[in-house]
Amino acid sequence: MTDVGVKFLEALRAKMMIDDEWTQQRERGFTWWAFRLAQHFEVDPPVFDGVIDIYAVRIWTETVRNVDPAANPATMIALANIHQDLNATVWDPDTATISECCTTYVNEENFEWMANLVAAAAVIQNSAAHSRAHALADTCGGVPAASDHPVMGFRPEMDDVLNVPEQVVVPMGAEPSRFAGPGMAKVVDFLTHVGIAGSSDETEVRFSLPFCDHDTEMALIAAGKNPPMSHGQILADVPHPQVGNGALTLMWPPSHPDFENPAALANALNHAEAHCESGVPLLGAWCPDPTAEDGTGLAFCSFLPNLVARPGLIANQVLYLRRRSAFAAHWLWQRTADDREHS
Repeated sequence: MTDVGVKFLEALRAKMMIDDEWTQQRERGFTWWAFRLAQHFEVDPPVFDGVIDIYAVRIWTETVRNVDPAANPATMIALANIHQDLNATVWDPDTATISECCTTYVNEENFEWMANLVAAAAVIQNSAAHSRAHALADTCGGVPAASDHPVMGFRPEMDDVLNVPEQVVVPMGAEPSRFAGPGMAKVVDFLTHVGIAGSSDETEVRFSLPFCDHDTEMALIAAGKNPPMSHGQILADVPHPQVGNGALTLMWPPSHPDFENPAALANALNHAEAHCESGVPLLGAWCPDPTAEDGTGLAFCSFLPNLVARPGLIANQVLYLRRRSAFAAHWLWQRTADDREHS
């Protein structure tokens, strides 16, 4: 039988034009040196969800190593995550590293369009890691995570794929948003169909999502209580400072005591999602709420550049955020329970 996960990695290699010469293969993944930093691709064995096999995919580029925890790296990378597009900058205190990360979940039905989206995310990730490695290393007391291919050694010239953001993504971003228009205005019909309260017009979608799992939501409603809600917004008229026009996605969970240290909390959530704990693609990043005047609050931010525009992608983002809101609520509950147990 065909392993869709392995086939997906092969599709990414073809779309990114990854050369075999600078690749190290392993059973369910590979590492590639586009230049000085190693980018890793891995896919898990399938998990049957009752209908179809699902494969978790992780992609990360090592950016900084020997990070000094005293430099408060979670705060240092928070600004990068506020302005992320399809990746998250993640500090791992256990390995003293900072990496650019994204994840997805693939199956036979979403294979082709997801491959196009994730290939773009992986290219942007690799280029971003190379561009910010030295600055992050300086601010976080580490060193750029440069490494050599175990056989080929030092790669003297960078692969042309690292120029794609500047030569392709940015010029396409100079065009009007490919997400704006009648398709976005009709997203309200999708919201109604899936039971999400919201509204939409040609440049904006607004919606509310339960900050709890489905069973808890139903139990609260049955008891005559309102479930806690996250609020989401997708904007097609707010350009990204680096890649230009597209669609900005934002989600704000309801207030929580842990939000007083949003940078540390955002990094912990990004770390969990980078290890596929949420069950939803990580194509963006948790970060301190960029709209909060008091310096507290948490948000999830993502930006879809014009390059990846396709019908239905805005609806997909809403569904991802619904699952992400429930995950974050459970994650915070578990974190609080663990703190009580060890106090």
